[in-house]
Amino acid sequence: MSKKNAVHSGGKKELIVTMAIVIGCAALAFVLIIVGSNYSKKKNTPVVDSTAQLEKDGWYNQQDTYSNGIEDNGYVKGITAADYVTLCDYSAITVPAAEDPVSFIANYLMENSEVNVPESEVNRIKEMHLYSCNKEYSYAKENADSAYSSEYDADLSSVWAFYSCESEEEFNEKIATQAANDAKKYLIYQAICEKEGLSVSDTDKESWVVYSGLKKSDLEGVLYKFGAPYVNRMSMEHTVVDFIQK
Repeated sequence: MSKKNAVHSGGKKELIVTMAIVIGCAALAFVLIIVGSNYSKKKNTPVVDSTAQLEKDGWYNQQDTYSNGIEDNGYVKGITAADYVTLCDYSAITVPAAEDPVSFIANYLMENSEVNVPESEVNRIKEMHLYSCNKEYSYAKENADSAYSSEYDADLSSVWAFYSCESEEEFNEKIATQAANDAKKYLIYQAICEKEGLSVSDTDKESWVVYSGLKKSDLEGVLYKFGAPYVNRMSMEHTVVDFIQK
């Protein structure tokens, strides 16, 4: 399933389904963070300047959580990626015509680079994932109408089921594994940006938003909710992919 097909900005049912896809596929690791709380957001939301309008459209400010520990340029605070990453030779990567360049290049870099991931970075991402799962599940439960009320139990056991987990411990282990993979991938991207002197452009941000299944016009809301540091870190993937493909 493609990332675009996995993302729906409307419908309560898709929230938990999307969360399940996230843990199962590293390439979709951050889709839940984008789509999770915005299933109630109106489609084709125009770009607006009003904070009140953004929040009315479902973009509530959570920058303290998502941008925590990240510099404005998208780099992790206090970490030089080159100290932890031995990059593979990415100069001759050729993406097959039938492959998605973002996923193909990510997998190639992950499989062929060596990364000693700092525990602090894994923990930061893990806590962010757990926050998102719990925050969005609670929001969904509070706003579920009678047609979906049976799908939301009094606890998170129904969420665990979508992850093929039978306990909170198993669920947390799966989240931890995903966090380690995400930390590795984005440290690789940061290392390449450091080495090549790359920076995230507005076009990269728009590409990331669209790749996540949203519209370019959603960028303002995304920035308001997650903060520029987080958006820059996520968009770094497209900065690197575009560079490698040139």
